Amino acid sequence: MPFVITFGYTTCFVALSTGMGYTNFPGSNLAINQNGSWAYVIANASGIVTDGAYANIAGSNTVIDFVPNQVVLPTPYTYGNTTPNLYSATFTLTSSGQTIQVRQHANRTVTADAFGSLTTPTGNYPSTLRTKTFESTIDSIFVSILGNWSFVQRQTDSTTNYTWWQNSQSLQLLSIDMDKTNAVTKASHLVSSNVGVAPITQPSSSFNLYPNPASEMAYLSYQNKTSGPVTIQLMDISGRLVADLLNENQSVGMQKLPIDITALHLPKGMYFVQLNSSNSLQTIKLSID
Repeated sequence: MPFVITFGYTTCFVALSTGMGYTNFPGSNLAINQNGSWAYVIANASGIVTDGAYANIAGSNTVIDFVPNQVVLPTPYTYGNTTPNLYSATFTLTSSGQTIQVRQHANRTVTADAFGSLTTPTGNYPSTLRTKTFESTIDSIFVSILGNWSFVQRQTDSTTNYTWWQNSQSLQLLSIDMDKTNAVTKASHLVSSNVGVAPITQPSSSFNLYPNPASEMAYLSYQNKTSGPVTIQLMDISGRLVADLLNENQSVGMQKLPIDITALHLPKGMYFVQLNSSNSLQTIKLSID
């Protein structure tokens, strides 16, 4: 099949305590960061499952806990194996000042449906196993009215994912996502991998926080590549919103935001500053002493 490479991205696998909102998933042993969203995974001899996620949805930092865990790949797994997986998740977010609760029920089936050689733009891989994951979801949406949840609507959807694996490679070789019409929504393949420490305290050369550690004042400098809305939030180590530091339209160019720690009455400890704009979602640690 032909490949059209439109952009590259980096997925970081890090220790659990490095991820935002990690205290919500004490049973996990691995955190995965991709483009500012965090997934919390349990990887052991029984396979790989997703415990939950901490993501920005509609501008709201949201904890999504899968009960039971979402199955990614059981092990050992061979051609012809099939694993059904029913799970649910209830999460709350705020959009346009309205508190919304989503109650999701999912029916997920993982099947090892093919075995053979795989060729991608970066290599040839013999003896690969392909898994097909079909998932149908029902989302029941409620809004909070005078402290009570009122049902609004129900949404249904389905997706199909094909993923290629190899015993000698610890990462996915190729992944293709399709929507309910079988149209491809995303395709990605492994280019390279590195083992080491991911410097998440410095996402880019134009995203700086100083002094750090700080006690009274800190300053965040960053560069907008496009004009548009920018929000900056301060979260504690568990991912709880502490303060909205900025929410406005900004122009292209370098920006500088003062953070008055004294005025915010912040106790000593570790925090996260998250910048969300039309072209970037970046997070940096702030230590207050």
